[in-house]
Amino acid sequence: MRKLLCGLVLFTCSFAATSQQDYQFNQFFNDQVSLNPGATGLSDNCLGLFYRQQWSGFSGNPNTFLVNYHQPVKMLKGGLGISALNDRIGNQQNAVYAAPGDTSPIGVSESDGYALTNNAVRLNYSFHIPNVGPGKLGIGLGLGYQGTKAGDDWYAIDRADLDSSIPSARDDNAGSFDLNLGLFYKTPKFWAGLSSTHLTAQDLSGTSFDFAVSRHYYFMTGYEADLNPDWKLLPSLMVKSDAVSTSVDVNVRGLWNDFVWAGVSVRTGIDAVSPMAGLNYPLPGSQTLEHSIQFGYSYDVTLSDVKNYSSGSHELFLGYCFKPIELVIRKKHYNPRFL
Repeated sequence: MRKLLCGLVLFTCSFAATSQQDYQFNQFFNDQVSLNPGATGLSDNCLGLFYRQQWSGFSGNPNTFLVNYHQPVKMLKGGLGISALNDRIGNQQNAVYAAPGDTSPIGVSESDGYALTNNAVRLNYSFHIPNVGPGKLGIGLGLGYQGTKAGDDWYAIDRADLDSSIPSARDDNAGSFDLNLGLFYKTPKFWAGLSSTHLTAQDLSGTSFDFAVSRHYYFMTGYEADLNPDWKLLPSLMVKSDAVSTSVDVNVRGLWNDFVWAGVSVRTGIDAVSPMAGLNYPLPGSQTLEHSIQFGYSYDVTLSDVKNYSSGSHELFLGYCFKPIELVIRKKHYNPRFL
C-alpha cells in the first residue's frame, strides 16, 4: 500500500503544467468520483448533482454544473460511473458598427449567453482490492471527452493575435480525448485519495484559438470522529496543484444524529471563508449515511477587494445513495411424472 501511494506521487510529480483550470467545489467531500476515478463504486449506488455560481453580481460570472453517478459492479470486481460537466463563463459581446457594411467596430455590447463554455464527459472504472487493512482500495481510470466552445456572438475585446488562447472568431469550438487516473482508500471512518486529471495534457485547437489543458494533481482525505452518541466531527482536506501553483482547502463539519450538519471551509490565500450546512435523510433500514438522500449548501463570504463588486458565491449539492437491489433467482423443481 505504501509503495503504491509513493509510486503514484512520484509519477504525477514528474509532469509540468501551466495554470490551474479545473472547477472547484467547497463540498469536495461529496465530489470524490469526478476528481478521482478510484472512488468509483466504493460506496453503494450514488447520484450527485452540483451547481456553483461564482462571484454573484458580476456580469458573466462563472456557473458550473456537475452530475456524478457510480455504483459497484460485482462481476467486474469494481465499480462503474459517469461524470458530466458544464462550465460557463463570461458574457457574449456583439460588435457595434457606425454604419451597415463597416468592417471596423466602434465598440461592443453585451448579449444573452456565455462567451466560453467548457464541457466534459468521463466514464470511470475502479478495480477494488478488498481487505487492505480495515478498508478497501480502488484503482481507477477515467476516459472521456473535454471541449471548449466560444459563443455564437463572441467578440474579442483584447487583441486575440497576442494570445492564442483568446478566440478571435465566433461559434468556434474544439475538443479532445481526456484521461484521469486515481487511487482511493476507504474504511468505515477514514478515506484518502491521490489522483491526476488531464494526463494527456491535450491542446484544444479550434480555427481561431489554441487552448492548452494542464495536468492537475489532487490529494484529499477525511475522517469521522465520534465525539459522543449524538455528535460527530468530520474534518476533511484537499490539496490541488498543477505543478505551478498549489492551493489547500480545509473543511470542518459537525454532524448531529447522522441527520443535520454544519461547518466551514477555508482555502489558502483566505480569499473567502465558506460557511455551509446540510442534512442527510437515511433511507429506511439504513445503518450508514451512504444509504440516504443528501442536501448541502455553502456560501462564500468574500474577504478580498472582490467583495466590493460581488455578493459572494453560492453552491448547492443534492445526492441520492441507495443499496443496489439484488435479484434472487429461485430454482423450481418439477415432478418428473408431469413433464
